[in-house]
Amino acid sequence: MILRASFIAAAMALPTPAVAQTVAGTVSGRLDGDPASWSILDGEDVETGWQDVEGGARVTLDAYPEATQIDGADRLRIVFTAAGTAEEREAQEIEVTFSTGDTQMIATGQNVDLSLNGVEIEGDSLVVSGNLTATLSEGDSEDLLIGEDRGTTIDGNFQATVFRAPE
Repeated sequence: MILRASFIAAAMALPTPAVAQTVAGTVSGRLDGDPASWSILDGEDVETGWQDVEGGARVTLDAYPEATQIDGADRLRIVFTAAGTAEEREAQEIEVTFSTGDTQMIATGQNVDLSLNGVEIEGDSLVVSGNLTATLSEGDSEDLLIGEDRGTTIDGNFQATVFRAPE
């Protein structure tokens, strides 16, 4: 009996893993023509969230192929400003990055098209949905139009509920 009580006490003293991230939404579509999906995570070690900026809300969505593991995982990051009035928002200042292994690809400017289906802000919560088409390349492509045959393409839709990021 004493041995059993000691075992139970020792087991209770062991640290339990805390949930570091929660699923805040999804991105689904195609990566270079193949079906793909990612989970948008919020919490420790991810930058998902939003902040008030002049003329709108700056939104960051960090998405991973596995909802429970971010270490060493491929990451899709979508960053944009939802500008305009509450009734009519449009995406501006869009940047999409895709990291896989040691490679980071980026799409900005004319290499990315992001349309917002809806943006609703209530208190510290922001609910967003939209469509995304991006042709990514290694390095900055702001002033270059990258052809689909020379870049990595992502085409899909997203939806998430994210919280105001600390300033």
